[in-house]
Amino acid sequence: MKNIEDQIAVMSGIFEYILRFHSLDTTNNRICELACQMLGADATSIMMFEKDEPDTMRIKASYGLSKSYVKIVFAKVGVDLAGIAIQERKYKIIENIPDFFNKNGSHKSLKWVKEEGLVSVICFPIYVENKDYGALNFYFKKSYKINKDQLLLMDFFVKLSAIAIRNNENFLILNQNMLRLVSLNEISKSITSTISLDKLWMVIYKETSKYLNTKNFTIAIYDKRKKEIEFVFTVENNKKTKPEIRKFSNGFTEHIIKTRKPILITSYDLALEKKLKIQGIGKNPRSWLGVPIIFENNVIGVIIVQDYENTNSYNEVDQKMLMNIASQAAIAIKNAKLYKKTQDLAVHDGLTNLFNSRYFYKILNYEMKRVNRYGENIMLLIFDLDNFKMINDTHGHIIGDKYLKELCHHLSLRLRGVDLLARYGGDEFVIISHKIEIADEKKFMERILSTVSKFKCKIDNGKQIQTTCCIGAVYYPYDDIKTEKELVKRADIALYKAKKSGNNKFFIQKNG
Repeated sequence: MKNIEDQIAVMSGIFEYILRFHSLDTTNNRICELACQMLGADATSIMMFEKDEPDTMRIKASYGLSKSYVKIVFAKVGVDLAGIAIQERKYKIIENIPDFFNKNGSHKSLKWVKEEGLVSVICFPIYVENKDYGALNFYFKKSYKINKDQLLLMDFFVKLSAIAIRNNENFLILNQNMLRLVSLNEISKSITSTISLDKLWMVIYKETSKYLNTKNFTIAIYDKRKKEIEFVFTVENNKKTKPEIRKFSNGFTEHIIKTRKPILITSYDLALEKKLKIQGIGKNPRSWLGVPIIFENNVIGVIIVQDYENTNSYNEVDQKMLMNIASQAAIAIKNAKLYKKTQDLAVHDGLTNLFNSRYFYKILNYEMKRVNRYGENIMLLIFDLDNFKMINDTHGHIIGDKYLKELCHHLSLRLRGVDLLARYGGDEFVIISHKIEIADEKKFMERILSTVSKFKCKIDNGKQIQTTCCIGAVYYPYDDIKTEKELVKRADIALYKAKKSGNNKFFIQKNG
């Protein structure tokens, strides 16, 4: 080269080409190679910050160094040569590396530089504006004294290198954002097309796992009325655990629900708890990210990812991604709950929450087929309330509905687990009962009559209302009965006979 201006012009032209690279590894390797070729160094290396160790730099690319040396070298910010250079943002020179390590007592480092044959090193910080990327080291196998022109060239080369590295990072971020937009569309399709709540939790987890560390993952649903948080889906160390419920307290999850804002913790610090006036619950993670699930301006839950081993596992980009997943999850959760409610209404009575007559007939059909196959028996009971019309006429239908609702809840708690109680219509109810022995049938009927007759419903004026019932029952199998409707009709005849004999009575229609 004739002069420094010519060298700078050549460097600029070469870096125009390097700026087109979209791979950080390719860019770094090319920079190291050019540093030796253009600036006369015997070896070069680029040190960059570790993701999990934000104060530590390691060699990410090199030229002219052995793999063994590259593997063991690292630098701490503010301590080692590269660490001091990046902290002060000034180049650093060691003209005699062996002598430097010998004086410092760094015998291990001395051994390695002797094996590499390194004598001098010049370290330049790599940074652009407020962003630190690492350091570029120029190694020489002889004592090297830098002059003004060489320093200018090296400084210019490093500045171009920093721009190339930043350009690479910006491209990577842009590419990741584009991929995330495509991914979010796929996530939206996957999550919002799931209508089963149990399946939905797994879908949300799997979709989140594609983009974030979900070794420890939680979906928490908030019940505002009960002031409870149900951890409906939790993964700990990649293993699914049982759901848990806890009362609303003062943890990070509750803080997100109260503030409606996400929390990103890159390095856990107890001081953060004091600052937010939070009492952490359970084991302290090293990284933590939680975002609210918001639907129609209400927080309905929280999605959480955490890492107990590494710091800086999550960043602001991850937070945005998880927020987008949470917004899709909110819609899906509401849709799934609406579907579940619709399904419940299809089989449950809207007032008493008992099974309705439609579902009762399905179950009765199934039970009759099971009896036919296995030779067991069932008893079908139909009962209605005595003088219930009087309750409605005297106190109104609202009080009548209140009585029915509370009576059914009271009665369902006192039946056996094998007994199915359903509302047949109005004040008429049915029970499908298993394994009632003839010797015990009277006690069973009397227990139901007693449960109904002793139940008292409090009404607004401080009074209590109560009534009795009559029961008609029939066993199956029954000689001439083939269908569930025929069985219900026979039980209804038994009920008519019970009512003919007075209130609070029962009648069992016997076979033959």
